[in-house]
Parts: sequence; structure tokens; C-alpha cells
Amino acid sequence: MENNLIELERQKLRVLISGVREGIIILDSLRSVTMINKTAEELTGYGLSDVLGRPAEGFLNLLDEENQPVDPDSYCPLGEIDTEGVFFRKEKLKLISKENMIRVVNLESRKMREGSKIGLGAILILENVSQENELERMKVDFVSMSVHLLRTPLTILKGFLNTLSVPETLNKLTEREVSNLESAIAGADNLGTMIENVLHLSELQQGKFKLNVSSVNYSGLVSNVVNEYKMLAETKGLKIVYVPPLYEIPMMHADFVRIREVLKNLVDNAVKFTDKGKVEISVAKEEGFIHTIVRDSGRGIPADNLHNLFTKFYRVKDPLEMEAGQGLGLYICKKIIDAHNGEIWAESRTGEGSAFHFTLPII
Repeated sequence: MENNLIELERQKLRVLISGVREGIIILDSLRSVTMINKTAEELTGYGLSDVLGRPAEGFLNLLDEENQPVDPDSYCPLGEIDTEGVFFRKEKLKLISKENMIRVVNLESRKMREGSKIGLGAILILENVSQENELERMKVDFVSMSVHLLRTPLTILKGFLNTLSVPETLNKLTEREVSNLESAIAGADNLGTMIENVLHLSELQQGKFKLNVSSVNYSGLVSNVVNEYKMLAETKGLKIVYVPPLYEIPMMHADFVRIREVLKNLVDNAVKFTDKGKVEISVAKEEGFIHTIVRDSGRGIPADNLHNLFTKFYRVKDPLEMEAGQGLGLYICKKIIDAHNGEIWAESRTGEGSAFHFTLPII
């Protein structure tokens, strides 16, 4: 009687998975295949007769983004596990089929409590995202190519503008013409920043974001960045201050260019969104890491915006009118700090200024 009930449940399960759009593979507690639907057969290239009773690792060839094999214990541990629902999910895995075709899939593994009673170890759900992944790759390639094409004319434009900025030329210009030239230079600089941000985003999405690590005099780096912004701060009537560490900071192993980019982004934002008062950059050596704070007396950020600040394309809007930019700068900052095994976060209150913190390990 009990065997009949179990077989009835299995029949219901077969009917259920046959109409599902995603690929479904059902494994027992020993990780052997008990059922597979048509979509999974098409994705893997193996039919039911090929895989029935075989262990999943014998035909389910999955690679992660670094082309490393996915451990079968991660999506279906051997033996009985007292859990229910999704316990494993991984996106954009490469599935190598029987014909050596590569498809991109999202893998989700589910457990049913007491599923072993009907021979159920795990339900694997394979979502074919190959077309979406290819479309995304084409978009990224197009953006990357466009950015590189824009770099050359922008470099030429900035070169001519800088040529006009020499004293001999400026002395021949009216006050209004000088102001227009300064606006043109600032606009070209902003466009350059936007192009670099889009290029960084393209690198991140293509998995080409790399660190060029070397020994860095961090205190000197911070001091140089602060000096770069002194003139801009003074034009707004702001005071910009660097508070050096109380104790000497050892040479750091970091990517000089990337960390400088983080500092410039945070200081630039602080100066941009502060109308009066000061911007203070402080560095402290703490246990095992260096803690940097960029603090301003500006408009502040509403509390409900803080948790999204480092999200791609997120921009703080009303009521502070901080919508300028692409919403990429802080996202890229976080990726850079994450790549250095550090942390970055923000503290702020509306009308009381903001403080952006990041830490870098001392290696």
C-alpha cells in the first residue's frame, strides 16, 4: 500500500515537471537521477535513459565564472538534510552539454522536508539565460568600444583648452571669455570622469577589473589629492583640511591609481555638495588596517538613502537636488575597496553634513 502511494506521488511529480519551462532534474539522497524533464534533456544533451540512476556529477558539467567546476556537494549534499526550500542558488554558470555546447544557466537547488521518503534528495532547477547573457555581453562590448572611441577626441579637446589657459592667452581675453573657458575646461573634465566611470563599469561587467598592486605611500597620496582640491574649495569659500595620522603609516600594498580614484571621488563629492564650512580628510592607523574619513559640513543625505548609496546607477534626489552624475562613482568606489578586502560606508544626517569612511588592510 505504501509503495503504491509513493509511486503515485512520483507520477504526479513527473506530470508536474513535464510542463515546466525550466530544466528540472530530481535527485535522490545519493545524488542519483530519478527524473529529468524535456527542457533539462535539451540543455544537457542527455535523455532520461542516459542518466536514470546515474550520479549528477557524471553528466552535469557546471563551471563557475572562474571556470572552476561547481562542487556537487554544494547543490546536493549526500545523505538526508532536515531542511526545506531553496538552499543553493548560483547565477551565470556555464553548462557544458554532451555535445560540448556551452550554455549559461542559473542553478537553484531545493529540498523538501522528509523528501527522502519518496526518494527525493534535491530538485535542481536550471534556467537557461544564454540569450540574455549574450545580449548583455553585446551591450557591454558596444559601450566599451564607444568609450574608447570617445577618449581620443576628448584628449585632443582638453589639449587645446589647456593651450588656451596659458597666461599669454588669458591676458588677451575678457573676464567673460575667461569664465567661458573655465566652464569649458570643467565640462571636459566632467565628461572625462564620466567616460572613465563607464569604462570601469564595463571592466567590472566583463570580469576584467584587475588590481595593479604596488607599495604605496598612503599618507603622501592623501596629501596630494587634498592639495589638488584646494583651489576648487577656495573658489567656493570652503576650507579643506587634511588631518594626518598620529602615528606613522607603513607602506601599503595597494593599487595606487584605483585608491587615488576612490579618494578623488569622495573629496570631489564633498566639495561639490558643501556650500559653506569645510571638508576634512583624516587618516588613522587602527588595528590591522588604515581608516580614512572624508567629512563635510554640507547638505547631508536623508537616512532612507544611505543603504542604497553604493548601488549601481543610484542617485540621491529630492529634496537636496543631488541628482547630478551617473550614479556610478560610489558604486565603483565600493568595488575598488572590496577588491582590496576593505570596507566602505557612509554616515549622514540631513542638514548636518556627511562622513564617508573606508578601511584598507595593512599587509
